[in-house]
Amino acid sequence: MFVLFIIIILIIAALISIFGSKSANKKEKEKTFYNQKFDEAIKNNNIQIAKFIDLNFSDSKAKFIVDEQNKKCCYINVSKEATTTKLFDFKDVYKVELIKDSKVKLVESQFSIFDTYNKKEYVKKFGLRISFNDLSFTHLDILFLNSLTGQTLFGLNHVVESTNSWIQIMNIVIERGKEERAC
Repeated sequence: MFVLFIIIILIIAALISIFGSKSANKKEKEKTFYNQKFDEAIKNNNIQIAKFIDLNFSDSKAKFIVDEQNKKCCYINVSKEATTTKLFDFKDVYKVELIKDSKVKLVESQFSIFDTYNKKEYVKKFGLRISFNDLSFTHLDILFLNSLTGQTLFGLNHVVESTNSWIQIMNIVIERGKEERAC
């Protein structure tokens, strides 16, 4: 009886191992596919990455890239069916706003989220919205926090730091774009 029990456990462990490795293989192939598509789009558009962020959607993956050398921002979206690339000159990036839950607020050039919001306040969505001068792609929302339950900003220092960092970068992009428009 004990031997039968051990055999059953070994069979179950073997099945779990087989299915687990198939799942890991599938994830690795998917990761390789996306990375290859991103690399192709970056190379084909001569993008020099200064700063980027990965965005995951239910049916695709995307990257938002700041290219200081070419003075462009780039949005690349890769799905199983297609790769979409949108390039924006700095002069076409005209606004960055803070998203807090369902509200959007224009941010100043010198901005600290902790200076404006109560650290103990509960937040479900937190990130930024970048607006472009393009009717086919008016804005991009980058959420650093997208939760079903509220969380305090006090416990989310990495979220606040990431949001602050991107706000500062995008404000520099906007200022450089203003200089380009003035010329």
